Amino acid sequence: MVTRRPPRELCPPPRPGPPYVGRVPRSSTRLALAALLAAAPAAADPPPDTAHAGLMIRAALGFGYDAVRGDDSPLQLSGGAFGTHLAVGWYLVPNLALHGTIWNGLTFNPTGTSPAGRASVSRGNTPAVTGRGVGVTWVFAPLGAFVSASVGFSTIDLQTTVSDVVVIARADLGVGVDVMVGKQFEVSSGWRFGVGAQGFYHRNNVLSRGEREDVTSGGVTLLGTLTYH
Repeated sequence: MVTRRPPRELCPPPRPGPPYVGRVPRSSTRLALAALLAAAPAAADPPPDTAHAGLMIRAALGFGYDAVRGDDSPLQLSGGAFGTHLAVGWYLVPNLALHGTIWNGLTFNPTGTSPAGRASVSRGNTPAVTGRGVGVTWVFAPLGAFVSASVGFSTIDLQTTVSDVVVIARADLGVGVDVMVGKQFEVSSGWRFGVGAQGFYHRNNVLSRGEREDVTSGGVTLLGTLTYH
């Protein structure tokens, strides 16, 4: 007996084999990685570190106006002045420095005012005030601005004569306060040049005309600053 095979078109189609799982060629991997890197947005550079740390040195000088007044004296001395400021210290935390401070004010060609009117003060007798103390400086790093305050001992050198009368001969140590605000601009790595305004106040006990009296002095100065951070 002969078995007849069914026609070819009636045979079921062959089943598809399992999907091919194999090793991806290295060239394809490199191309895919390069495409991903090209499509990814470039990472932004991290912002520069604007915090100040380490050693701090600030020097400043400029011109302003100073005045000296005795509590019991009929005379007041005032005039244009030359001012200096020096601070050396260390940043305890970013942007906050502790420093020693020296500040000076030298009044040139002062004039004296009495109840009777205005009198000229002898040339060569220029009142000078000096302060030495401890201060702190805070830097507003993103803005390049700073504020500084110091307190310490002060001296006043006033051997000024008006009409052959010695107004003040000798001053004892007193208390002084110095405040400064400013804006600085970076000129090179670590160095910054800026401008600032300084105000100071001193109070001393002095020997005047053979008697003790309290004398106050104060002034404001516009300064150019040079700072190292």
